[in-house]
Amino acid sequence: GSLAPVLASMSGSLLPFLFRQAPADLDPRVFIGEDLPSADMSECALVVAPFEGEGHAKGFIAVFGPRRMSYGRVIPLVRHAASMLSGRSESI
Repeated sequence: GSLAPVLASMSGSLLPFLFRQAPADLDPRVFIGEDLPSADMSECALVVAPFEGEGHAKGFIAVFGPRRMSYGRVIPLVRHAASMLSGRSESI
């Protein structure tokens, strides 16, 4: 399939979706296919975790990819990245 509709959906609906649905703790959350905000993303997945940086700046670290990504590898990496960005060290 074409990547263009997915990219268009990401720019319009993914960021508001993240602010509504992302977890409050450091545990990554996984959204697969129909859990995502657009039908164009039905073959995609998102692994996301929030972080809090210096000065209470907040953000998200995420991996957006195919539905059949290696969740066993991606989830610990996203958790580790969020932990590092939040100033906490955590082993992978």
